[in-house]
Order: sequence, then C-alpha cells, then structure tokens
Amino acid sequence: DPAHVEGAYGALHKICEDSADALALQPGQVALNTLIPKFLVSFGSPSEYVRKMALGCVNQFVQVMAEALATNLDTYLKGL
Repeated sequence: DPAHVEGAYGALHKICEDSADALALQPGQVALNTLIPKFLVSFGSPSEYVRKMALGCVNQFVQVMAEALATNLDTYLKGL
C-alpha cells in the first residue's frame, strides 16, 4: 500500500534526522550498511514523496560522512 510506504519513509526520515550522529558512530554501522543502499534504491521510486524522504534520509549522513555512505557515494551521486 503506497500510503504505508510513505508513512514508513516519513518515520525513517525523522529517525535519521534525530539520530544521524548515533547511527554513524554505531560500531560497524550495521544499521546504515542496510539502510543506505535501500534509501538509494528508493531514489527511483515512482512516488515523489518517497524519493524526497529517501534523499532527506541519506542527506543526514553527508555531514558526518558515514562510512556506509562513503561506500555507496557513486550510487548516491548518480541518484541526484
């Protein structure tokens, strides 16, 4: 259901916004190694809202340059 997906991305965006530093400092960045590639795939979503939220989620980790983002930097840049 698209409404559920949009709601989930809204919640994930808030989590990333509030907890970017904690997630980036997590040993091994286990959560980010899973989430960032999924966010990047969502850059191609047919839903403008999902694309916007996915980009917002990833952008939270640009300033801290999380290792999980650095690993996927080419995909991130291509998605912009």
